[in-house]
Amino acid sequence: LTAEVPQPFRIIPSIDVLSPYMGELTIRISANFASTSNGMHCELRVPVPKSTTSLAVDYPPGAVRQSHEYKTNEKQFIWKLEKVSGGSEQSIKIRFSTSAPINAATRKEISPLTMDFEVPMHSVSGIAVKSLRIEERSKSYQPQRWVRNITQAGSYACLLYTSDAADEEDSVDLGGRRIIKKKKQDRKQKRRQRNRRLHNIRVEHKIKDV
Repeated sequence: LTAEVPQPFRIIPSIDVLSPYMGELTIRISANFASTSNGMHCELRVPVPKSTTSLAVDYPPGAVRQSHEYKTNEKQFIWKLEKVSGGSEQSIKIRFSTSAPINAATRKEISPLTMDFEVPMHSVSGIAVKSLRIEERSKSYQPQRWVRNITQAGSYACLLYTSDAADEEDSVDLGGRRIIKKKKQDRKQKRRQRNRRLHNIRVEHKIKDV
């Protein structure tokens, strides 16, 4: 395969600092496959800060067949979804309290987010068995000609992006969108500064010519 393979799930986490000792982690999962397929036995593992003292979970209205587990000793939150329909989006809010002020180091502890899942009858790469022939060596043997494709998670993780800009924000997108936006702004600012310098050089040349 030389082309980029589309990912079956997109994990979009973001964190809001509600107070120096309280934060809220919002996680959205988008199922990027056809509505005819379903993700099964999905589990998203989320590491929480080591200084976490308590957790509260909010499910959106209409959430069904979802549950969670919090492993206190391991400081790990597990979001369990029995079934995720293709083309749908699921979300959850995790509000956590800490014994120490939330800072850049605290945010780094919420990474990586890892996910396990299965998507029956779906091929991410597009490679699938279209034709199958079985040699029948015995007349008494009657095979059922049916092929089942399944996509399983191998190493599926969402990393936390950090920067100096993220440290200054009360709301940080762990997917890095705000950081990308700031980089674009930096490039535009550098371009304006370069154009301003070129303009000054042209003005100096005109003065000298006069």
